[in-house]
Amino acid sequence: MEFLKSMASRGQAGTHPPQPLQNCEPAGGVTPQDGQVTSSRAPQLLQKPDPAGGTEIVLLFDGSEEIDLAHGKQVWLYGQGYSSFHVATNGYITFGAGDDEYDESLANHFNLPRISLLFDDLDPSLLGTVSWKQLPDRAVVTYEDAMGFFEFNDNDFQAEMFFDGRIRLTWLTIDAVDGLAGLSDGSGVPVDFVESDLSAYGTCIVTGDLDNDGDVDLEDLAALLAAMNGPNQTPGDPDADFDDDGDCDLSDFKILAANFTGPLP
Repeated sequence: MEFLKSMASRGQAGTHPPQPLQNCEPAGGVTPQDGQVTSSRAPQLLQKPDPAGGTEIVLLFDGSEEIDLAHGKQVWLYGQGYSSFHVATNGYITFGAGDDEYDESLANHFNLPRISLLFDDLDPSLLGTVSWKQLPDRAVVTYEDAMGFFEFNDNDFQAEMFFDGRIRLTWLTIDAVDGLAGLSDGSGVPVDFVESDLSAYGTCIVTGDLDNDGDVDLEDLAALLAAMNGPNQTPGDPDADFDDDGDCDLSDFKILAANFTGPLP
């Protein structure tokens, strides 16, 4: 298991065990204590969920803004629950305190509890939009058309922080030629830290996406229902046997439901 993924050419990124950054979604979801993470270098062409209707975060140059969750909800990082988080200009989310750092060094990444989506010297205050929305099961932060500092380029990425502890990171267009992505528990660069290169990994296939269109929706549910045959029977579609127990049954339905992205009718 890789403990980190990096963005772009320099391969400078990281997470700290025991919360690994995975290349694809774990079947059936996880608990807040597990804190599993999904990374996705789309095949989708749009952010999912759609940021439309979210609240724009007005960020000053090298600034951050605190976001408070409603209805007593919490997001999780390394077993710690947070009812608020700080969204920063420079492509990261911090917990417990804001940050205005623009230098994507390992020391800066690891000095706070942090989710670095694309830690880089960005300036969406000049060109681009940063927004967030709270859904029933997650908080979503989206950077759209975020330009680099004095670089008129386009960077689109999104973090979904599920209230059950899962974290999903998605990158679409990334024009930045350097940057850092990964997780930090805020305790400094770990002694067993190992780098890896996210750009070298393949496209993420989400468990439940039976038609391989980049989401888990009603078409995938219909395919699963057609393949369901109950326990201890000859498998229908083997791709729908998500838990690899030899049949397509209620446990596979629960896995698809946990990864369902919609839309609903």
